[in-house]
Amino acid sequence: MRESNEEGNNMNKILQSIIVAAGLAVVAVSPAMAQTFSANITGTTNYMWRGISQSSNDPALQGGLDYDFGNGLAVGTWASTVDSAGASLEWDIYGSYTTSFTENLGATFGVIGYVYPDAPGSADSDFVEFYAGPNFTLGIASVTGRLYYSPEFGGGLGSMYWTGGISIPFAGILSASANVGYSDSDSGIRDYTDWNIGLAASYEFLTLTGMVVGNDLPGSKERFVGMLTAKFSVP
Repeated sequence: MRESNEEGNNMNKILQSIIVAAGLAVVAVSPAMAQTFSANITGTTNYMWRGISQSSNDPALQGGLDYDFGNGLAVGTWASTVDSAGASLEWDIYGSYTTSFTENLGATFGVIGYVYPDAPGSADSDFVEFYAGPNFTLGIASVTGRLYYSPEFGGGLGSMYWTGGISIPFAGILSASANVGYSDSDSGIRDYTDWNIGLAASYEFLTLTGMVVGNDLPGSKERFVGMLTAKFSVP
């Protein structure tokens, strides 16, 4: 029963963090602001998270729901099939706030709860992560920087993740992107750098993405990942 209670307490902490974000959004939203509700589904050849496969280098099915309150606040949920540490499902719950300081400079703050419902001892697998960082517009390019912090990753030992990326649209339906990140964890996992370079083509509600993903962990190699995403507005 002790493990069950720990799992319930951890899940409650995750849900409470997201409920607070959603509550703030409900209080702050104005009826005049445009609100959007959308759904997405993705098929990917490999679910890569920070340069490491979460699906044992096999295909994964993913999908999510997002609600944008129109005032910078947004909440959502997302799930993916996984094959990692005995788990077959990852379920994320999140909330964020984005604000603008100038026409070309803004920032985003958020919280993400990662839940693995069927993982052995999932009270140790579930964790909450907080993040913040700037958003820049440089000509047609969008540049972002983020710092992620979790006090619970690795069974409560904590972790930090720094990442930066750039996305450049061109030729109407195409966009190129590049990202680099650095993981710093006290969980016993070696600190490492990951990166990816990708090209995406979007038409109406479909986006086809191809990217090369890598990291500098010993014995690792670059992998090509293909994704097809369908995104729909929900009435």
